[in-house]
Amino acid sequence: ASGNDESLTGVGNLEVGGIFLPKLGDGSTTLALHAGIALPTASDGDEALVNLFASAARPQDLVLGIPKGTSLRLGASPMFRSGNVFGRVDLGVDINVNNGGGGDELDPLIHVNAGVGIDFGGTAVMGELSNVYFSGGDADFSDRMINVFAVSARFTAGRTLPYVSLTIPLDKDATDAIDLAFTAGLEARL
Repeated sequence: ASGNDESLTGVGNLEVGGIFLPKLGDGSTTLALHAGIALPTASDGDEALVNLFASAARPQDLVLGIPKGTSLRLGASPMFRSGNVFGRVDLGVDINVNNGGGGDELDPLIHVNAGVGIDFGGTAVMGELSNVYFSGGDADFSDRMINVFAVSARFTAGRTLPYVSLTIPLDKDATDAIDLAFTAGLEARL
C-alpha cells in the first residue's frame, strides 16, 4: 500500500492444506472438499494494515491477515459445467485457534461464494459474489457481513494461466477500506 509519499508491504499467513476430489456421476458436476491451516506468518504492526485492506478485496481470505494468527480452514465447493458454461459455489468456515496473544480469538467466519462463467476455449470470463459472515458479536446481521462482487478473466497459455480480476465492494464496511481492487496473477501447472 502506498500514499502520502509512504509505502508499506505486508506478508499474509502461509496456508497449508489439501483438496479431495471424489468422483461424481458423469463429470458435469464435481465436488472439491478442502481443509487447511493458516500458519502464523502474517506481518504485524503498521504492515498489518496492508493485509486488512487486501481482505476488503478478497474477504474469504480474511484469516490469512491475522498477525501471528493460526486458523483452521474447512470448505466444500460444488462445481458444474454444461457446454461452455460453468459455475461454482464455495462454502466454508474459518476457525481462528490462536491470534498470537493479541486478545481473544475471532469467532468463526463463514463464507459463501457463488460464481458463473463462460469458457471460450483459451479464455474464460466469470462473475462472482463473495460473502463473509462474522458469526459472533452483538451487531445486526448486515453489520456482520462483508460482500464484494468480482469480474475475472483467465487465459490459457500452455502450462501457464494468467488471470485478471476487478473487485467491487458492495457494502459500507468494504467501501470504507477500498473503492475497487484490480488483481493480476499467473498460475502454472506442474
